[in-house]
Amino acid sequence: MEYTRIDAEELSKKTRGGLIYKLGMGKMQVAALAASKVKGRMLVICPCSLVTCWELEFKNAGVKNYTVVNYEKIKHLKNESFDLLIISEAQLVGRIYTQRTRFVWEGVARRCKRIWCLFNSEAIAANPIKLYPALKCLHSEDLHYSTYESFAKHYCGGAYIYGNYMTLQGPTCVKELKKLLEKHYISR
Repeated sequence: MEYTRIDAEELSKKTRGGLIYKLGMGKMQVAALAASKVKGRMLVICPCSLVTCWELEFKNAGVKNYTVVNYEKIKHLKNESFDLLIISEAQLVGRIYTQRTRFVWEGVARRCKRIWCLFNSEAIAANPIKLYPALKCLHSEDLHYSTYESFAKHYCGGAYIYGNYMTLQGPTCVKELKKLLEKHYISR
């Protein structure tokens, strides 16, 4: 597809950012082509079902120096550093209180020079709070609602019920959020 090479070229120039595509639009292919233009060690963190697909995409793109691990194995990467980290299906590390999310954002991501997040647009359109950990870690300077609570209230209609429990009503301020994302993410 025509946009594949264009988006791969644009992504290869980003230090922190990524792709927000609909399901089946080729996030993996674009990221693999972009990665082929980057030098150094690469790490892909993805769901277990995508490990083989990533290896095939990297082989097709001519990428050599890479490691692909599923989300369950990231705890074994405690002290390794990488030049590029690709977080596939990044909405899966969008809950701030889970161990998986902490391992990615507080552990592995802090030791990587470049980070690309690949999001499923349908998943984040329905639940934009899943963007928060990535935005907080990678783009905090652009984030006006910098706490989980303020982000949830502003972009997800978050409200407290029964005192201590916050519920999310759904996406709010969608145009504002899209504008924030346009600076760092390529959307399709």
